Amino acid sequence: MCSVAGMARLLATFVFALASAGCIGALTPGSKLQETSSTMNTDVQFGRSELAIEQVLPTAREEWSKNHKAWGTAIRITDSEVAGMHLVDASHGEVTLKVNWCFTDQQELRVTTVKQKWKDISTATGGGWMLASEERVDGDAGLLGDFVPPPEAASAPQAKTVLPTIRLGTPDEAPGYYP
Repeated sequence: MCSVAGMARLLATFVFALASAGCIGALTPGSKLQETSSTMNTDVQFGRSELAIEQVLPTAREEWSKNHKAWGTAIRITDSEVAGMHLVDASHGEVTLKVNWCFTDQQELRVTTVKQKWKDISTATGGGWMLASEERVDGDAGLLGDFVPPPEAASAPQAKTVLPTIRLGTPDEAPGYYP
């Protein structure tokens, strides 16, 4: 048979578990923005553009697609990390993203800092945080479809430099010497 103390302990455990589960759903707007931007930027980094574009405002999708057209083909994203995030007001936020990338035909690693502007549309449509725009604020050009200066023209191939061989000693002085 169960004791009263055992039943009380079981009831207390159940109430605590139920209360803890209720706290999980109460995310702040900042934490929701952080989660959404992190998920979207991870999707972009690993070539899942079809999932990432769902987090872009419908009015900004055409420009976003144009700016990210080369990603995965001419541009390889090696890493991205959130460098900062803040809420401008209750429904607008900014995320600063640092992206390491390179052109697929070059070996030079480039770094670009991108500022993303986000809008919370959950009150209007229940959609949550959506990317409104993004721009390069620092670093290498070319990541977002912006102008990339052409690489420096390769100079004409130079003739190989051949240095004369200098031998020290004579065959008599160096055993094992073979000219």
